[in-house]
Amino acid sequence: MKARRIYTPGIYDLTNDEYHESAGISRSGIMEFKRSPKHYWYKYLNADYLKKESSKEMIFGSALHCYILEPERFDNEYYITQNWDRRTKEGKSNYAKMLIESAGSILISGDDFDLIQQMAGSIKDDSQAIELITDAQYEKSIYWIDPETQLLCKVRPDILHSNFIVDLKTTKDASYSAFQRDFYYYGYALQIAMMYEASKHALNVPITNFIDLAIEKTEPYLHAIYPIDEVTIDHGRNEFHFYLKQMKECFEKNEWPGYKLQTLSLPNYAKIED
Repeated sequence: MKARRIYTPGIYDLTNDEYHESAGISRSGIMEFKRSPKHYWYKYLNADYLKKESSKEMIFGSALHCYILEPERFDNEYYITQNWDRRTKEGKSNYAKMLIESAGSILISGDDFDLIQQMAGSIKDDSQAIELITDAQYEKSIYWIDPETQLLCKVRPDILHSNFIVDLKTTKDASYSAFQRDFYYYGYALQIAMMYEASKHALNVPITNFIDLAIEKTEPYLHAIYPIDEVTIDHGRNEFHFYLKQMKECFEKNEWPGYKLQTLSLPNYAKIED
């Protein structure tokens, strides 16, 4: 693992790879630490760790964000591929041409591009959704030093306005109850808390209004707008500071334990009610 570049506190215009390869504790890092400190050490501190290639889902999500928020950048960075029949002379020629034209670009299949267009189209006639994503800063990388632990932290909000932040989410089901489960499972409250902390300590303008814009990946590609309440933001902030203190202790002791010894019992939902 190569040394991670350290950015001083502030806001930067970085590529997705530059952000992920830089130093600093991210939401993803804390989610690994929640699983066990050993998982965090293995992925972020282990000199022998080999970074895995981005999954198809991650590439798709980044492409959708770019297509909706920064269409000019999408045209420069992504290349739409076709399935040429290389058994034919014409197919071989077109495939060779495609390899030359796509050099240095991120490849997106024609089917995935069609899906991206369909999902993006779901918000084009919604004035509220359009207002949320226009006249803002997109995909900015923010770094700050947590005052209590002195640990370098980082976050990358999708859509940064002067007084509110919007996160663009893809999901199988954007209905309230389904997205509520995703919101908890994927640590979105923690992510919002870190954006709050970043705005407070790096931008010196605390932002307290956060909105998730969720778009479904299946027909009819509905979307939903969910402002986040104060209770959820406070929960995320408490969670953030709780785990950051534990991480600080692991760094100081250079000890990264795995799973605890625990007696296994059934979850509450499995118990038979009287």
